[in-house]
Amino acid sequence: MLDYYGHRNIAVLDGGIGAWKAAGGKLSTTDEIPAAGNFVPVADPTKIATYEYVKAHIGTTATSF
Repeated sequence: MLDYYGHRNIAVLDGGIGAWKAAGGKLSTTDEIPAAGNFVPVADPTKIATYEYVKAHIGTTATSF
């Protein structure tokens, strides 16, 4: 969804909090207010896999739009 709206700096944590801690990640219980950003979401309809696209590519090795 973030990529669809133009946010390119994306990461996914694989393994949850346990993996985060095992990798040396720190946790906090304090409330923090993040600095204001300037991200403006702009939808990119080319990122949508339509029914027709999926049907046409079943059994192929196509991995991108």
